Amino acid sequence: MRTTPPGFDAMRQRMMATSERRIESAAREEEGHVAQAACRLLESTAARRDWNISHNRLLTPIALQRRTPAQVQAVKRMAISVIHRKAPFEFLRDRQLRGATRHAFFISIYGGGDYAKAMVREHRGYLSAVCSYVCLDTLCGPGSLYRISAYERSYQSFWQAQAALRLGESVERVDRDAVLVDYLRRAARAAREKLLDASPGPADEKTLEELRRPVGDTVRLRRPLFPQAGHDT
Repeated sequence: MRTTPPGFDAMRQRMMATSERRIESAAREEEGHVAQAACRLLESTAARRDWNISHNRLLTPIALQRRTPAQVQAVKRMAISVIHRKAPFEFLRDRQLRGATRHAFFISIYGGGDYAKAMVREHRGYLSAVCSYVCLDTLCGPGSLYRISAYERSYQSFWQAQAALRLGESVERVDRDAVLVDYLRRAARAAREKLLDASPGPADEKTLEELRRPVGDTVRLRRPLFPQAGHDT
């Protein structure tokens, strides 16, 4: 049975408290889809509960590591996970798919099934992933964040080209688009390798040192922003 390292609970609590404050600031200061997702999280008890569970799960591998290099790798893998998780709904949003085309999109990605349930599930996953992605700047330094953003752009380009190809938006362009998808897949893979291979920087070390500090009374007594149970208000 794996034992947790010293300070595991304190670090995870501190990361969670820092993430909660980041969501609050995003709702006030960010714009567009990020602000909308943060506001939705603050307004909905169910959305907060879902995010609390999901985000704690993402933070656990980071807190389990004892040294900065391994923790930075865990942060990067968290970033990759949420980038992948939010990609389908970003395609749906950016392309403004409606009606039969939207339905066809869900079938192409998830197969046959309950369309309404798939839509609700995907939107919840999207909100949670966007809000976790927003918190990445509290977990690593600017250099790592820059490489994470570069991977996000590369992966989005690949995923959206692949989804468009699946939908058959233009039969005449299928062969050409297949070549493009393969090129973008290789570019995304290269960006991922570059992200994961990069060494931690001093800013990563400083950020994680702060998060490793013991959780103080101020954090412990802080009003819970994300209750574990309840109903939408």
